[in-house]
Amino acid sequence: MVNLSNNNGEKKGGAPKARIVYFANKELPGHDYRIRYALNSDWLNVCFAMPGKTEELSDEQYLHAAIGEGVSFSDAYEFARVFLFLIRNHRTIDANHYFSTKFVLLGPLLSRLAGIPSLVTITGYGRIFNADGAWYRFLRCVYYAVMYFSFRFPELILFQNRGDMDFLAKRYPSFVPRFRYIGSAVDFPSICRTERNEEVLSVLCVSRLHSFKGIHDFLDAAESLKGKGYSFVLVGPEAKGADGLFERVCRMDRDGIIHYAGELHGEALVKVYKAAHVMFFPSYGEGMPRVMIEAGMAGLCPVAYDINANLDLIPDEQCGFLIKKGEVERAVGIIEHLNEDRGMLCSRAAAFHEHIMKNFSMDEYGKRMDACLSEVLR
Repeated sequence: MVNLSNNNGEKKGGAPKARIVYFANKELPGHDYRIRYALNSDWLNVCFAMPGKTEELSDEQYLHAAIGEGVSFSDAYEFARVFLFLIRNHRTIDANHYFSTKFVLLGPLLSRLAGIPSLVTITGYGRIFNADGAWYRFLRCVYYAVMYFSFRFPELILFQNRGDMDFLAKRYPSFVPRFRYIGSAVDFPSICRTERNEEVLSVLCVSRLHSFKGIHDFLDAAESLKGKGYSFVLVGPEAKGADGLFERVCRMDRDGIIHYAGELHGEALVKVYKAAHVMFFPSYGEGMPRVMIEAGMAGLCPVAYDINANLDLIPDEQCGFLIKKGEVERAVGIIEHLNEDRGMLCSRAAAFHEHIMKNFSMDEYGKRMDACLSEVLR
């Protein structure tokens, strides 16, 4: 494990930088807002604890912590290793910042026992809170109980959307003084188009290929409009345990009903956004979908389900279309209308672009994050 004692650095004026450890359950890509924020900060020295090392990080900025998605027996051993690291380095770490469910629920307790201030970011509630069935209802009860215990320890509790923050404010009113809205951001080029007169309307969805992400709804919409002058493009990695869905995606790609581009990054992803007109995002639950922010910066018109995160991203009808979860026929009707009325397509896309650039840029996120960390470190 990395030793932070000789990794202080200096900010402008010669004062030592504040030392922060970010904990995440997966390797973050180089364009992730957390990586960009940390690398661009002139007053923070951030180390990332996660299963894999991001190429943009130096060895001193990375700590291997093999705590991934899901629950496994190895988690106990890995959390013990994290706790020993915190104990050994408690004098050289100024704060810990936890992301993802397992870190949010257990990390603040470990930080408190090690004598290190902490904060958490709630990145969404996921399948446990949106799926039906007795098992998920049981898991929700367990989650609520552990969360109530865990929330006693962090100095601040950050939320990526206001709907999630209001939801927990009603359930845990005693913790509200420590709640803060942080939002999210992406490092993505701004593309604003005034005319979209291409003959074929391109409908894009960027998402992990899981049924919870509404991929079946996207495929249903594509089947409804096949052969009518539309192009449906799907971008994203295959999800574990969703073999049947992936088979349907591949079959529809072979039949020419959709184009499945796989997982894309960098210039390849930007190129796909530039070619698209509409972002159809039928996810059933998100903390803050950064692909929607990317779509806004790329000048697309959004059609999305009315989950909490999208209420922040599409605040009114001028910025796009919010529909109830599962209303595929309505989504199809909106897409058809946008194809016929390109003026509406452009005006909604322009308003969405302006809203996203104003509220979800890296600069705006950086200001909010600086304020929260300053409050914790004070």
